[in-house]
Amino acid sequence: MKHLLFLFLTISILFISCKKDKADPEPAPEKDRTELLTGSSWQIKHLNQAQSGQKFYYDRGGSNNTHDYAKDLLKFNTDGSGVYTSSTGVDYNFTWQFDNMEKTELSYTLAGYGSGTLIKLENILIDENNFRYSEMYMYDGFYSGGSIYRISKP
Repeated sequence: MKHLLFLFLTISILFISCKKDKADPEPAPEKDRTELLTGSSWQIKHLNQAQSGQKFYYDRGGSNNTHDYAKDLLKFNTDGSGVYTSSTGVDYNFTWQFDNMEKTELSYTLAGYGSGTLIKLENILIDENNFRYSEMYMYDGFYSGGSIYRISKP
């Protein structure tokens, strides 16, 4: 009887120890900067900018804003096109491209906005929910620029 019990325990231990462990799921591959940029529409969370000699400040939900950028939205498409919705709700088409291999700089040209405004973005930091950069462009004969923090639009 002891041998039968010993044999049963030995077989049980072998059976349990030989069970195949469930494989951990493979982590999703990291998205590249193009996928991150084109995967969302981007609304302004925070803006600190100088344009044509004037200072502009905006913080979504804030009370000390100098301008309302609640409607301002950027949508980049994978084919190099995009749509900018201005703070007044007017849509402008644009073309864009990355300007370096690291994809930390890009430029886009707004069609129908003056004679076509070239906007340069540098120091781009991006993930699925956040898009931060410094911005430079010419407006009304003045160099303009600032620091922009955008979030993906829900």
